[in-house]
Amino acid sequence: AASAATATAAAASSSSSTGAGAGAGSGAAPDTQCRNVQECSQTQLDELARQHDRLIGMILAEEEELITAHRQHIDTMVELIKEEMLHLNNVDRPGSDVDAYVTGLDQILAKKADYIGSIQKRLDVFKEHLQQEDALSKKFQQLAQNSTTGSSS
Repeated sequence: AASAATATAAAASSSSSTGAGAGAGSGAAPDTQCRNVQECSQTQLDELARQHDRLIGMILAEEEELITAHRQHIDTMVELIKEEMLHLNNVDRPGSDVDAYVTGLDQILAKKADYIGSIQKRLDVFKEHLQQEDALSKKFQQLAQNSTTGSSS
């Protein structure tokens, strides 16, 4: 979705701005004074393209970080599961220390919850940025479509 949106943004931002048209506004006020609706639309398109490029860069970096964190998370979970198995094996022996089992299991489960919470936060931030990118792409496409419609009428 991100590469398709980048291609759409690049194509639309490189389109020429010819003629004035009506109905090209997106509801957002441009940062600069515009001489006509088409110029405003092109200014908005250019700004949206810049925002989109920055967001895509952030998403790509976060994606790599999330994948790396997920791999580390899995490695950590495997180690914690091995510890759990040791506690289970120890508690299965006659005369085992149930208190040590309970304490060990409690610590392992708390660590797992912390690790899961940490990666969940990263994932939530990443999902939010993907949603922002999708909304920005849709806004860009709508503005580009309005700009094209406005210049042809």
